[in-house]
Amino acid sequence: MDGDGRKDFLTARTSGPAFFSDPIGELVWFKNPEGGLNTLPWQETVVTQGPDVMFDVIPGTADSIYLFASEFFTQKLAVYEISIKTG
Repeated sequence: MDGDGRKDFLTARTSGPAFFSDPIGELVWFKNPEGGLNTLPWQETVVTQGPDVMFDVIPGTADSIYLFASEFFTQKLAVYEISIKTG
């Protein structure tokens, strides 16, 4: 995602199950470190709050992607355009 030639990871996570009073979903980017998959730590960046269960990424423009995300606990569907670095 940041154009350094290494594959980064994008995931959704939540603070807890539906019976929690206010579970918070997050879309999180983990930057692949220079030393490779087994190198720690991976830099973690919360991209946005909301996505908590599933998402799908499709190509956008030359420097962005579109992300469709379910927000299960808030019963929403969200669309994000995320800027990425290339080259």
